Amino acid sequence: MTKKWVHSASQLDTFRSCQRKWGYRYLDRISPPPSKAAQLGSSVHAALEHFLVDNKAELRSPLWKIIEPGLKFLPNNLQKDQVEKHFAFIEDEMFFHGFIDFHQYLGDKTWLIGDHKTCSSFDHALSPTSLKENLQANIYARWAFNNLSADKVTLRWIYYQTKSKNQARCVESEIDTQENLDNCRSIFESAKEIESIVKAESESFTLPKSTGSCFKYGRCPYFAMCKNDRRSSIIKPKAPREISLHDPIFSPKESYPIMSSAQNNPSFHLYVDCLPTKCDAAYERTIELSELLKPVFTQIKTEKELSHYRLAGYGQHVGLIATYLSEHLKNTAYDNRTAILSSVKTPEGCDTLQTLIAAAGQVTRGF
Repeated sequence: MTKKWVHSASQLDTFRSCQRKWGYRYLDRISPPPSKAAQLGSSVHAALEHFLVDNKAELRSPLWKIIEPGLKFLPNNLQKDQVEKHFAFIEDEMFFHGFIDFHQYLGDKTWLIGDHKTCSSFDHALSPTSLKENLQANIYARWAFNNLSADKVTLRWIYYQTKSKNQARCVESEIDTQENLDNCRSIFESAKEIESIVKAESESFTLPKSTGSCFKYGRCPYFAMCKNDRRSSIIKPKAPREISLHDPIFSPKESYPIMSSAQNNPSFHLYVDCLPTKCDAAYERTIELSELLKPVFTQIKTEKELSHYRLAGYGQHVGLIATYLSEHLKNTAYDNRTAILSSVKTPEGCDTLQTLIAAAGQVTRGF
């Protein structure tokens, strides 16, 4: 067990785009509010995950018009463990992890790795050549070469257009081990640079900024702070967490270091990205967030007549969960003998975590 920073494709991509933005986001853990486009993308991903696992079309869902044009590009007969696959691997003593939308063995030591992309138009869609060089694609492929004994990987990125005419485009490319290793060299260099910054405990506002990225996807959420070279008000962690690939809590979609706060109410204790290994109280119940939310999801599906809670509409499921969860906490006796385990970036959105924090008597944040 060693202290390691956990790298992901989205984090590395942010770092390459602008180091200061990466610092505000990942060192200081200042999460920007999700955009409507991001919320829609999350809903589309959830609906596609549901479709790939159950092969059931949700014709009543407003998302179906977006999804349907791309169904012809999806593989058939996938097992549950082939969809939304969480992967992790070690390369040159560095940890990498991520989530693959779908993957499938094609035979002859060739694996298919697929990713869903929502876009307002196809202007920013990758070409087969650029897909082969793409950072995210190469990290995903590296896992296949390292862990699946693959000789070749077929990359399939499916773009779903969300505005104007509903249509989909499939971009596909094939990559072998040597091509992937060549592409990954610069990625690993970026990862090493990140680890050097973390080890040096550098201040985010001292990192170089890329002014060309300020309005790349609309105005950067850190623009005002960055423009004035201001430090954030968040207390920065002093070290990365201690982690191994066998760690049962090694499954958040992003890596976040340390933060803590507490109230003195006789309500449940909430642990965010950590486990209650050292505490004065002996808990009668320790509940994972996923277990806590099961009755909430059931109530939403029943009352809204949905087969899956995320099919409530364009990001509406997030608000629904927060509302129903708030009522559930009021009507259920979770006192200070109960520990609830959560994460900074829950799959159900930040509203879920904010609702839990508001109701908790004590909040302890780790990693």
